[in-house]
Amino acid sequence: MLPSSCEGLVWAVCQTTLQLDDPALCAVSFLTSGGFNKIYVVEVGYDQRFVLRVSLPVDPRHKMAGEVATLGWLSQHSTVPVPRVIAFDDTRDNDTRDNEIGFEWILMDHVSGTSAQTRWRKMTMEDKKTLVENIARHHAQLLDISTFQQLVL
Repeated sequence: MLPSSCEGLVWAVCQTTLQLDDPALCAVSFLTSGGFNKIYVVEVGYDQRFVLRVSLPVDPRHKMAGEVATLGWLSQHSTVPVPRVIAFDDTRDNDTRDNEIGFEWILMDHVSGTSAQTRWRKMTMEDKKTLVENIARHHAQLLDISTFQQLVL
């Protein structure tokens, strides 16, 4: 049975994008939303999980294309952990909605884990120190201007 409303649209996009033959293999569930996005978890079979983020048209095409390019660049040129982009669609021509959902979307690998906020109180001091050092290392990498010089035209 197909999910209803928005989940149904997300399901249709995932079926096409992931080339699913059996509709029963794909389950879509709403995860959360923010000011400009809705996030869905897409489960395929028992072992594959993806995240599909649907974005409101804030700076159409440029925002989504920029995010995809940034994630790709970071995955190739840094050690900052980022999800792999499976597919995206930024096609939206003025008021004409060109894809199944009608908004820009990006399908990425699901990154499993627990937020630091959830785990912090139960972590040992050594684990907290390691976590903060890793975050600082990634921040330093992002702030290193020489790393990003090749992006400047």
